[in-house]
Amino acid sequence: MTSVFDSVRLGELPLPNRLVMAPMTRNRASADGVPTPLMAEYYAQRASAGLIIAEASTPNAVGQTYPNITAIHNDAHVAGCVGSPRRCGRPAAGCSSSCSTAGASATPTTAAV
Repeated sequence: MTSVFDSVRLGELPLPNRLVMAPMTRNRASADGVPTPLMAEYYAQRASAGLIIAEASTPNAVGQTYPNITAIHNDAHVAGCVGSPRRCGRPAAGCSSSCSTAGASATPTTAAV
């Protein structure tokens, strides 16, 4: 019988178990959206999950929905997001980010509406 602790493949991604940590926004990034060492520590504490879907990351500066969330719209953001799983001892394939936008309120032409 298959157990939640048995390994599995998710497409090309081999997972050590079937546990998936859902994204949760922790508001622990710097004010400009760069991931912090505290975030790496948070994910390191949960590194035994088969797959971690990290907190929502804003794809542009206008789309930041609230303070201290991760962003992925410049090189420093991307380096921090890629570096966090490495710092917590996880292979890059075991951690993924989710994308967050503020919808129409993040569009420069409608942001003032």
